Amino acid sequence: MLKTKKYSLNSNTILTNEVLNVYINNFWNEMFSPLIKSEDKHLLLLCKVEFSDSTLGYRTLGQLRKVNFEDKKLFVT
Repeated sequence: MLKTKKYSLNSNTILTNEVLNVYINNFWNEMFSPLIKSEDKHLLLLCKVEFSDSTLGYRTLGQLRKVNFEDKKLFVT
């Protein structure tokens, strides 16, 4: 099943490590909490940014990753 999760920032927000950590924690809690926290449960994760200027569209921030619940530490600082 393909599921998309979108978070919106206002145009004044500067994308810092602190801001990213908040959204990563929100994502982990919303997406992994309903799953059983075991090694056989994983998500395929692809991070993208959508620009407010529609001519720029989306930009992918990395490669597709297979992640388990414990892999959160790889994304937060």
